[in-house]
Amino acid sequence: MSRKLLVAAALALAGCQEEGVRHYQAPHVEALSSPEVRGERPKVRLLAAILPHGEHTWFFKLSGPADAVGEQAEAFDGFVRSVRFGEDQERPVRWTVPAGWRAGRRSELRYATFRAGPKEKGLEVTVVPLGREAGNLLSNVNRWRQQIGLPDTTEAELGAVTRKEELEGGPATLVDMTGFATEKANKMPPFAGGGLSLDRPAAAPPLTYTTPAGWQKADKPAAMSVASFQVADGGRRAEVTVSSFAGPAGGLVDNVNRWRGQLKLAPVGEDQLAKDLREVEVGGARGAYVDLAGPDAAGRERILGAVVPQGGRTWFFKMRGPADLVEKQKAAFEAFVKSVKFGADRGGNP
Repeated sequence: MSRKLLVAAALALAGCQEEGVRHYQAPHVEALSSPEVRGERPKVRLLAAILPHGEHTWFFKLSGPADAVGEQAEAFDGFVRSVRFGEDQERPVRWTVPAGWRAGRRSELRYATFRAGPKEKGLEVTVVPLGREAGNLLSNVNRWRQQIGLPDTTEAELGAVTRKEELEGGPATLVDMTGFATEKANKMPPFAGGGLSLDRPAAAPPLTYTTPAGWQKADKPAAMSVASFQVADGGRRAEVTVSSFAGPAGGLVDNVNRWRGQLKLAPVGEDQLAKDLREVEVGGARGAYVDLAGPDAAGRERILGAVVPQGGRTWFFKMRGPADLVEKQKAAFEAFVKSVKFGADRGGNP
């Protein structure tokens, strides 16, 4: 069982006007040579690194005027290569900040921001952790290409703008593209990571739901989740997360196999997966529901998950925890998922 979401693009036609006889004063030669007079758009360049690690995909990105980014390319490369991941939950990632970079303001969506180079050039480097669902390479590259005025590329052509390397922080995909300034980009903060809003699930429409008895909102919500809960029973705990990403977010098979990998289960193909899934309706949209149990040797964990395409996005509802606790909460989880309504005015019932 698999689903594909198609995105259509429309092109606007430009008209022309008839010119009459006019008298004018000839501009200076220097003015005629400017890009604006020649109708050229200034070139922009985007450098990025995608590093999957654990439950997250980390995005490191620098974009801006091509010449200014070129001056910082070596520093950005060194920054990415210095990344190290650890077990410290308060600071899961460490790096070496290049000379001349200044720390910017952190936010709920950005793990870190740096100002690179002279202040007048306004370059920003952003560090954003998203869920593993956000790690689809083609989707991310095409979103970035739209930001710098380039047409979408294909899977077969990704090698022209990306390369894979094994860094100290793990396997990474490095991206280097040059495009043109667009009106959309000009309306954003000056080259703020090339448009962070295209990476964030917070752009998802709000939803309402009924919280089951005994569920508590997580003290530290899972990274980039729309909602997070904890379910406790003695010393055991299960976690429930709700997240949302644009488009197919990697596809059903890849995401279920990612969950299987978390439980130390082998991946399965589409035919086998179809036998393990059942259909579920969430807020009027049809989705897929899966119940996965890991082996005893892996601590006997269990995952309940629902993957629901809705409104051009994919929603993920997931419970993970000790198998017996998840069994006790299975009815509550299914009732929670069925209570969801999309597009309401509030982001969730208290």
